[in-house]
Amino acid sequence: MGKAARLFNGTAEQTLIGRLTPSQEQREFLQLQWNDLAEYLKPKLTEDYGYPTSTWLQGSYKYGTLIKPVHKNEEYDVDVGLYFEWEDDGKVKPSPEQLREWVQQVLIAYMYRTAELREVVQPPKERCSRACFDARFHIDVPVYWLDPSLDSRRLATLSNK
Repeated sequence: MGKAARLFNGTAEQTLIGRLTPSQEQREFLQLQWNDLAEYLKPKLTEDYGYPTSTWLQGSYKYGTLIKPVHKNEEYDVDVGLYFEWEDDGKVKPSPEQLREWVQQVLIAYMYRTAELREVVQPPKERCSRACFDARFHIDVPVYWLDPSLDSRRLATLSNK
């Protein structure tokens, strides 16, 4: 076992950790694209629709467990949770479907200003929108309603649930 230890995270030319995890350059590129997308979505959605928005890094990228795709043509999966914030005062607010439509429209607008973004998947998935980048990764954008006074959140789905 002592001789094999260097193959896991040691000095070997190819280590297990090196084969499973993205390189430093890939992590930096993913982080740059995640930040750029989040910083575009928040003010644009707030300005266009009047509800404060925030983002939250979630999933494997947040926990440092992002691994390389298993198959050659698969993509890294990164998530950015998007939160529309308002207190539940009993007044009519946008439906989950409406929130999802707003995000999808803004993602499409973002695609036209971002060379690295090759596609916004149409139609969107039930629980998120997906932005696919040239560098073999995509960002899934699940949309939530957040009531900040109760610290309560709900996922917006296309089936209006």
